Amino acid sequence: MIGHLVSMDPMEQFLSSLPYLKYLELIANCLSDFIDGRRWKILTKCFKTFNFKFYLPFDVSTDDLNSFRTLYWLVKKCWLVAGDKCCLFSIPHFAPDYIDINKWSDEWSNEWSIKSINTINIKSVPRNQFPPYNHIKKLYINCSLSRKQILSIVELNQLECLSILSIDDLLIFVPFESTIPNLYELTIGNTVAFHMIEQLKGYQLKQIQKLSISVSDTNTDMILQELLYVFPHIEHLIDLSDICSMETMIRLIDGFVYLLNASFYSKYVLHEMKSGLYPDSNSITQNSHRLTGNNFTYRVRQLLDDRPLFVTHWWIAAQVSLSYSVDVLFIFIFLYFTAIAIIFGCSLAIRTQIHFISYQISYF
Repeated sequence: MIGHLVSMDPMEQFLSSLPYLKYLELIANCLSDFIDGRRWKILTKCFKTFNFKFYLPFDVSTDDLNSFRTLYWLVKKCWLVAGDKCCLFSIPHFAPDYIDINKWSDEWSNEWSIKSINTINIKSVPRNQFPPYNHIKKLYINCSLSRKQILSIVELNQLECLSILSIDDLLIFVPFESTIPNLYELTIGNTVAFHMIEQLKGYQLKQIQKLSISVSDTNTDMILQELLYVFPHIEHLIDLSDICSMETMIRLIDGFVYLLNASFYSKYVLHEMKSGLYPDSNSITQNSHRLTGNNFTYRVRQLLDDRPLFVTHWWIAAQVSLSYSVDVLFIFIFLYFTAIAIIFGCSLAIRTQIHFISYQISYF
């Protein structure tokens, strides 16, 4: 990668001194004379591979790309070139995997491989029509969209990570099992109140393993009760509630039986921390049926920013079920006796062979 701004003249001198160069990958901050397919044609005639990404001090336009759309580039070399704002690059090698729909210009929509895009950000209702992207794994929606609008942009069958504003936005994906079958990570941006979570009554998103959420400080117990039912298989939790007491933390840790780690962010200092006496392990285990003296650890940090923010990180050891332990025991016993049988069989075979050789010697 070339960090400082470079022009085409020194680049021509440099590459001319490498007559046997066949493969080149180049990332550089460039001046405008780099956008000249005719000059690059002369330099790359003997190249077998040429992948590049040129950062430019101006917006790339369709006219800038015309010199890279000749028969030499498209037919003889089969090298495709595209642009995105202030960048010119070869595809599919440097095709982006992320786009912001609201900054997207439809003049580039056919320039790169749709398959390379796996992340989409939507900040407002798109004005343009887009071909549906069918390889999206991460989708960030920061506005209210209808199901029809979303499906006109994204095919959801491969979606793994979803960020939305509210429970209402989540409901448009019903039925969850068929609409978002591979989703395992969910972020809900706005604070969840009881009347919102109640809309999910009767639903379960069993495929969700990572959840980021903020819970209202009103009717918290009722919200948590619904939360534990709707998301029964959570392994990673991020709680962004304004207030999160030690009792709430323990209830969530106990309730999410598959939980492996959790982070609780709070704008306000916990009552237990005001005196500098944060509960020790014994105090925690006395109030939890899941946490024991040696299966968890936690850390409390204060994030120093424009406003103080406190975060408590928890790491909990995975629980091993009785059936799993029994299975492991039976496997161990099976392997043990198999090894004994092999050793015994090898020993018997060796003794038999020795006896046979001894018999032959005696015979002669």
